[in-house]
Amino acid sequence: MLGLLVALAYFPVLRTAFFSDDYVLLWQARASRLDLSIFQVDPNWFFYRPLGKLVWAVMYRLWGVFPVPYHALSIGLHWLNGLLLIALVRRLVPQSGRIAPIAGGLFMLLPLQVEAVVWSACYYDLLATCFYLLTLWSLLLAWQHQSIRFYQLSLGMFQLALWSKELSFTLPVLALVLGVALAKRPKLRVLIVATLPYLGLMALNLLQRYLAWGSLGGYSGTDTNVLTRIWTIFATTLTNMFAPLNQLLFPATYIQIWLLAMTVLVVAGLISGYNQRLIVMALAWFVVTLLPVLNLVPIGADLQNSRLLYLPSAGFCIGVAALLDAVARRMRQRFALPAGLVVIALAYLTTIVVQIQPWLVAGREGIHTVQELHRIIPHLSSASTLQTQGLPDTYQGAFIYRLGLSESYDLLYGSRFTVEQVPQIQPLADQKKDNLFQVVFGFDVASRRWEIIQVRGVTPAAQEEVSEGSSALRWDFASCQDRDGWQTAQPQLECRPGSGVQLQAAENGALESSPLSLTSAGWTEIIVRATRDTSDEPQSLRLQWATARDQSWNDARSIVLEVLPGAQPYDYHFFVPPDPSGATLDRLRLSQTDGGGVSIGNIAVRPIE
Repeated sequence: MLGLLVALAYFPVLRTAFFSDDYVLLWQARASRLDLSIFQVDPNWFFYRPLGKLVWAVMYRLWGVFPVPYHALSIGLHWLNGLLLIALVRRLVPQSGRIAPIAGGLFMLLPLQVEAVVWSACYYDLLATCFYLLTLWSLLLAWQHQSIRFYQLSLGMFQLALWSKELSFTLPVLALVLGVALAKRPKLRVLIVATLPYLGLMALNLLQRYLAWGSLGGYSGTDTNVLTRIWTIFATTLTNMFAPLNQLLFPATYIQIWLLAMTVLVVAGLISGYNQRLIVMALAWFVVTLLPVLNLVPIGADLQNSRLLYLPSAGFCIGVAALLDAVARRMRQRFALPAGLVVIALAYLTTIVVQIQPWLVAGREGIHTVQELHRIIPHLSSASTLQTQGLPDTYQGAFIYRLGLSESYDLLYGSRFTVEQVPQIQPLADQKKDNLFQVVFGFDVASRRWEIIQVRGVTPAAQEEVSEGSSALRWDFASCQDRDGWQTAQPQLECRPGSGVQLQAAENGALESSPLSLTSAGWTEIIVRATRDTSDEPQSLRLQWATARDQSWNDARSIVLEVLPGAQPYDYHFFVPPDPSGATLDRLRLSQTDGGGVSIGNIAVRPIE
């Protein structure tokens, strides 16, 4: 039944794509080898998580970039973790048959888990939690049945947890906590001796890291002075647990009512006097498992990075289940607990459905962004740099392209490049790069969609023709033979064989095309092959374009690109956006705005379908 509820809650995720880091992990999975080398510490990475890396490599070889199986695996692992939590709590409190399924159900349906379940990059959290719970469950069985085989199984599961994520480092401490919380607990000496092999495996893992990196790894630049605000961190994180709501999606009144209801539950459960040992153990679980991420929490109002609370939330759900059971036992009403559980389940399911919506939008926008980029710039070489302004980063807490734009382009279209996110694009000539494209994104509030609103670029002059495709129009001025319909506003413009028509920064020094007769009213790429003279003065090209509706060049729109210094030719890419009226591009005019001379060798016009 719980599995069906989880499937119902997260079914919409199967329709969405990948997000941000997913593309980086897919790209790395494509390059990974399926052999024992995957368990070596990567000297170029700052985490050692070989089991997750293996899962990504296997999934990529099975499914490529088809996202549905990846999301299905996340949902399945989350459901499995809920079942393991049920099995673990049954071992902790075998005398109470209802606390365990309540705790597991709360964990599966807790709205705080949306990021961890929806985002495939969180495989590490799901896998580590799975083997963490298996380790504790088999350890409890080993203690209760005095079985060496269960103990050996527990050690094996712990090794898999260590290979999954660093949150497993807290397990030896939590094992002691659970041992003490047992009604029939082993002697303290037995508990301590039993945890020593776990510490040995953990020490071996840390030694591997240190030998490869000279450090223990992890994120750089994080806040290390957490002790001064540790109580604030714990209090804020508990608030996130009690009200796991994205504040960008819910009104403040709704959040306050939710917090009030949870406060009443906590107070009523504590004064009831039941399940006190289990409640204290649950609080200890929360505190211990939160320690590795103290420098990364609390999470934001939009629940970004809530995946960090995936394992701590298991302890929280055990505590809430114990409180619900305590209140029900005090009330002694037969239907009080079922009614309360139905209300909580409905509230959790509704909240999950709402909080999934930004992720559905983010997945759609991730695909739309890379498709639009490819449509406008079909190929970017590995030597290219793409500067982006306003690149879609997140939508209401859901990740889009904080990372992964280059990798997604490579996975889908076969070319990878360097991405630089800048607050404001600067002139091309100031970038000291000769293979550069600049793209500006803008958000359309009405359609909740990011669109490309400005593009420009410069590349070294290619050996082949300046533009490919049967729909492209091309003109070659380098031969100085025929301008094929292009007129010069200044008849005495000089043409240099091999270089082309030389423009001057004069009022009438311009090249003007005849009517182009284009049929597409969409984006158009105009590529101008130009060579700068030896002058040190700044030199710029202005491209003006007009539709048949424009009466004169004063009505036309324009783009200015700065010409790079040096005597070699470059291809300057002008990207003309669609006309707001829907009119097609009809005429072009090319002039120079300042400085010395610029020679125009080729011009090509490519309608972008």
